[in-house]
Amino acid sequence: MSEYHTPVLLDESISALVTNPSGIYADVTFGGGGHTAEILSRLNEDGHVIAFDRDEDALNNRIDDPRLILIRSDFRFIHNHILLLAHDCAGSDPRLSERLKDGLDGILADLGVSSHQFDTASRGFSFRYDALLDMRMNQEGGMTAADVVGTYSQEDLERILRIYGEVDNSRRVAQLIVSAREKGGISTTGELYAAIEGAVPAYSGHKFLAKVFQALRIEVNHEMRSLEKFLEGAAASLKDEGRLAVITYHSLEDRMVKNFIRTGNAGGKEEKDVFGVVSAPFRAVNRKPLLPSESEIASNTRARSAKLRVASRNMGGRVMAKKILRGFRFADIPIWIKNAFLTILKGRLLITLKIERYFVHIIYTFFLFWVSIYLGMKIEKTMTRVEENRRRLEDIEIFRAHKQVELTRLQRMSTVQEMLEAKGSSVGIPEKPAERIK
Repeated sequence: MSEYHTPVLLDESISALVTNPSGIYADVTFGGGGHTAEILSRLNEDGHVIAFDRDEDALNNRIDDPRLILIRSDFRFIHNHILLLAHDCAGSDPRLSERLKDGLDGILADLGVSSHQFDTASRGFSFRYDALLDMRMNQEGGMTAADVVGTYSQEDLERILRIYGEVDNSRRVAQLIVSAREKGGISTTGELYAAIEGAVPAYSGHKFLAKVFQALRIEVNHEMRSLEKFLEGAAASLKDEGRLAVITYHSLEDRMVKNFIRTGNAGGKEEKDVFGVVSAPFRAVNRKPLLPSESEIASNTRARSAKLRVASRNMGGRVMAKKILRGFRFADIPIWIKNAFLTILKGRLLITLKIERYFVHIIYTFFLFWVSIYLGMKIEKTMTRVEENRRRLEDIEIFRAHKQVELTRLQRMSTVQEMLEAKGSSVGIPEKPAERIK
C-alpha cells in the first residue's frame, strides 16, 4: 500500500462500484491513488477514470496511465467539470465526449482525511504535534483553523463544536477558547490544547480532542456544504443505474449520505410527486452500510469508524414511461378498438344502451387514467428541470466566485512580482499549478 495513504474498504468499494469494464468512473478523493489504481486494474482499454483532489500534495501521486484524467478541484464542482470535460474533448476525442454527456458509470468518494495529512505536522490536522493551526485541504487560500478560534464569537464556536464535533460540553470549551485568546491568542495546536485542557475528560482525552479538531476541520473546509453539493452533482452526473459509493467516517457524513440516498435531500425530508411516490434519485444497493473487517482494522486502525454506502442511480418510472411511449404507434392499436371508440364518439348503439353505457364508462375511465399519467409525467419533468436549473445556476455562481478568487490572487501575485522586479529583486513568485493534469 502507498505510504501516503492506505485505502480503506478497498475491495468492497471497488467491487460494488465497477459494474462495466468499459465504463467511465470518477474517484473524487484521489489522495494516494489507491482506489483509483484498483478501479483502473478492473477496466479494459475503453474504460476511463476521472480523479479529483484539491490538495497539491496528492497531485504528486499521479498514476501514469492514459485512461486517467486528474483534475485539481473540490469535488463539489463535479458536475460542472464533467460538462466542461465533455466540451473540451469534443474536438480531440468525440467518442469520449459523447459518453461523458450520457453520464458516468460510477462515482467513488472516500471522505476521510488521508494518513499523509494527519502525519504531516505542518498541516495542523493532528493534536499529536505542536504545529500551526492550519487544517486547510487546499493550502493556497481560505481561512485556517487559527482564524476560526481567533475570530469566531463564543456562540459560533459553541455551535460548530456542538454540531460538527458533537462535543458534549461545547459551551465550556468555547468559553475557554475565548478566554485564552483574550490573554495571548491561539495559533498552534499546542496552544489550543493548553486553552481547553480544563475541559478535557481524563478518561477519554484523545476521543474528546479528536471531536474538537474534527469540528474545526469541517468548518475550515466547509465539508458538510461541499458534501451536499457533491451528492447533488453526483445525481446529475450519473447515468441510469450508475453506482455511487461513499465511505464516511463520522455520523454527520453518514447521516447526510443516508438521507440523500433515501429521500434525495440532505435533510431527509421526503418529497413526493403528484402520485405520492417519493422522488429519490438513488436506490440503496446495500440496506446497511458495509464495515471494515477485523483484520483490516487490526492492520489500519484509522479504518475502524469507516462505513461504506452504495446506491444505484434511479430515474424511476420516467425512464420506463419514456421507453413505452417512444415505441408506441397508433397503427399498433387493434382495429376493433378503433371502431368501437369511433362508434361511441358518433353516438351509435352497440348492442344495448346498457352495454354501451358500461363500455363508454370503461373507455372514459381508461382515457382519464392515461391522461392523468401523461400530465403527471409532464408536471414532474417540468418541476425537476426547474429545480435542476436552479441548482445548476447556483453551482455556476459558486464556481465563478471560486475562479474569481483565484484570478484576484494571481493578479495580486503579478503586482507583487512587478514591484519586486522594479526594486531589482531576484525573488520570484511560484507559478500556480495547472487546474487540470492530463
